[in-house]
Amino acid sequence: MTGLRFELRDYPQDTPLNEPLQVPYLAAIYQEENRLSFGLTDRKARIATEESLQYGSYVLPPGTPMV
Repeated sequence: MTGLRFELRDYPQDTPLNEPLQVPYLAAIYQEENRLSFGLTDRKARIATEESLQYGSYVLPPGTPMV
């Protein structure tokens, strides 16, 4: 019997579907699947909305998207 089947065997069957399972092996499988998945294809821009930012001699005004 695999680790996941072993953990789920002892898990209560009447657990509501909207309640997250606290199953470590299942969480590890999910995290590994996310690690191996294609992932993001683009960087998300960061925006400082309230203050100017300085990078070296450059001053970036509020609202400037940075990647």
